[in-house]
Amino acid sequence: DVDYGRWWLMYGENVTVGYWPVSLFRGLSKTATVVVFGGDVYSPRMKQSPHTATAMGSGSFSSEHFGRAAFIGKPRIKDYSGEYKYPYPFGTLSTQTSCYSAENYADILWTEPLFYYGGPGRSYPYCQ
Repeated sequence: DVDYGRWWLMYGENVTVGYWPVSLFRGLSKTATVVVFGGDVYSPRMKQSPHTATAMGSGSFSSEHFGRAAFIGKPRIKDYSGEYKYPYPFGTLSTQTSCYSAENYADILWTEPLFYYGGPGRSYPYCQ
């Protein structure tokens, strides 16, 4: 939002979910260079064993794809020209790979990938 410095979350191009006020992003009142999509889990025992049993997304790993894993479809950023564009390059990261995962995957060549994410947390035997 160029006029007020707010960062908006939209569903599609016509549904406004809400915004984050400029007070939360003082250094980002005009532009940003990085956009991050994903999931997070909370545990009062961070960095302690055993890992939290909290699942992320649907509770399935990203590799289970459509119908099982949680996903974000058609993520868009609004560029300097005011156009909505797919955010290339689009990488993935998981800090607890035995508990959660993330993946960009397209079923058909030359189609836009979906961003899959999630995992079962400690209920997966290899999650420490």
